[in-house]
Amino acid sequence: MKKFQVALCIWILAAAAGRVEARLGETEEQIAIRYGKPVKTLASTKPVTAARFYRKSGYLILVRFMDGKSCYESFKKEPKNDFSAVEIDTLLKANAGTSSWKMRSPDPVNPSWERMDGDALARYGTAEKRLSIENRAHSEGMEAEKNQRQKKQLEDF
Repeated sequence: MKKFQVALCIWILAAAAGRVEARLGETEEQIAIRYGKPVKTLASTKPVTAARFYRKSGYLILVRFMDGKSCYESFKKEPKNDFSAVEIDTLLKANAGTSSWKMRSPDPVNPSWERMDGDALARYGTAEKRLSIENRAHSEGMEAEKNQRQKKQLEDF
């Protein structure tokens, strides 16, 4: 019986180690521990201060950072396959913090969720087969930057 318990513990730890669960708000160091070295670093634009791709357990993960903390995480399976409800639920729960998620839009093509504390949003794009999770600061900052670029484009009209 003791051998069975030890084997079960080892199996559970191994399964947990192989899961892909990032968490909004983690530092660049915590993300590196979770995923390993980035496979690519991207140029970043305001409000993002760094952006990196990682590969782990058959997923390609894009993490954007603001002030050294994860503010946006995007997950794609390799090869590009649909996510199961279990995968989406697992990633949402990993990013729930002390809150929980509610369905924002049950659109079957692009379902979205909002965290009950109002501090994070998630979307699944069925065409892209990508789950994106972002905090409110990232969402609002990206929207403000987009609006500023559009205004600048139209200055001379």
